[in-house]
Amino acid sequence: MSAKIGTKISQKQLRHIKNRKEWIQRGKGSYMESIDDAQKVLDAMHSGDAKILGTTNQGYLVVKYDGVTGFNNNPSAGFIDQATNVFMIKGTKSPSLVPTSPMWKPK
Repeated sequence: MSAKIGTKISQKQLRHIKNRKEWIQRGKGSYMESIDDAQKVLDAMHSGDAKILGTTNQGYLVVKYDGVTGFNNNPSAGFIDQATNVFMIKGTKSPSLVPTSPMWKPK
């Protein structure tokens, strides 16, 4: 699975970087502090340092990596700025990472 995922973070990652205009325009969803943090998680997935937890119903890979903290925003579920080390990897050729619930489990 991870072999199909590219090694460089997508420009779409800006949608998930705190205080970027792209993040604000998209409603301030789940975020990371920097593109470098996203790249660290992607690198950890490729090196085997990140634990693969499973895939979402949409087929996105979900990994846990304790070396980076992201923030899960899901106001409808009562979560605002919830610290998490669990990330969904969206896309394959040029992936972006979305912090998700630290309680995430495969269905």
